[in-house]
Amino acid sequence: MLGPLFNILNGILGDFSFCVCYVEDILVFPSSKEKHLYHRCIVLDRLQQNGPAVLYDKCTSGTNEVSFLRFCITPKGVHPILEKVAAIQSFPTPSTLKALQEFLGMIIYHHCFLLAIAATLAPLYVSLKGKPKDLKWGPLQEDAFCDAKNAQSTAAESTLFVIRTDLISLVPAFTRHSGIWSAHQRRHLSTVAEYYCTLQHVPRKMNPIADALPRHIGRHSPWIGLQHLGRSPTKRSRLPHLSVGRTSLSMTLIPPSSVTSALRCIVHMHVEVVRSLPTSQEHCYLFTIIDRSTCWPEAIPMETATPTSCKSALLPRWIVISGIPDHITSNRGTTFTSQLWTSLANLLGITLHLATASNTPASGMVECFHRTLKADL
Repeated sequence: MLGPLFNILNGILGDFSFCVCYVEDILVFPSSKEKHLYHRCIVLDRLQQNGPAVLYDKCTSGTNEVSFLRFCITPKGVHPILEKVAAIQSFPTPSTLKALQEFLGMIIYHHCFLLAIAATLAPLYVSLKGKPKDLKWGPLQEDAFCDAKNAQSTAAESTLFVIRTDLISLVPAFTRHSGIWSAHQRRHLSTVAEYYCTLQHVPRKMNPIADALPRHIGRHSPWIGLQHLGRSPTKRSRLPHLSVGRTSLSMTLIPPSSVTSALRCIVHMHVEVVRSLPTSQEHCYLFTIIDRSTCWPEAIPMETATPTSCKSALLPRWIVISGIPDHITSNRGTTFTSQLWTSLANLLGITLHLATASNTPASGMVECFHRTLKADL
């Protein structure tokens, strides 16, 4: 029932720029005390007109500090809720696999406040690799456990930072109605909105830092990626004339032997298996692949979700056409932790990366592709 309730509240209060709704929580954030009283009356009147009731015991009004979702919001910034930090600090040293998984889940809950926490927790995740029956705890795991606790206790408060852009249409992005944005733009804006930031417009002439890198590359590091121009003597003789004249474009010849490495763009890709699909011609699974640099997706139908089926889908439909990638990221399912899949990666010289559970930065690209794919199906 949480989904329908969220849609109802968002439909009732979604047009207010001073109000945020998430499931059954409503946050009103005016800029002054007078506006707070006025905005609070508007929100209560709108709720009374449409039916939802508010429990008085759960309401907080006129405060400078409020706990909303997993954050404690104050005029100084955003930081973790102290009660949850205290629960992590008092967590005993894990003695079982389940206790270790509970501790990792508690730490990941506040991962946005912890710098490079994945590297700190790496020894703990190694202890869970391969589905062991007993927990192996040594000095390396003990140091990682203590470092994670220290990182949580010393997490600094988030301060407001300003994003300056010369694109004036981007400044009111967080206050304009979401219906005018495409799905791709909404995904990027929702990611930016998770940070405590504000957008500020600066003229293009006053924004030289952002334009310095592309201008520097365009002036001093030009290159041409057309291999046949380097081989054809007739077209090679015409190249000097292309770089002469009043133009910002310039070209330089590169050896044909280096073109192959320059054009190699399939370096890192994400793979996953989509299940619970209606059967079509005896196929009820999809093996999805998406390139990390070009965002090119592929969806290959399969009859089963075994490692053999995934191998048969990967080799002819991707590697034969696009080449062998350097890295492959997947979830920790039995398909991608099997001996067959690991042996195939070792044979082809591919480095496998297993994403942790509920880690959106690691698997968000393929999950967005799945969302669009299932909506079309």
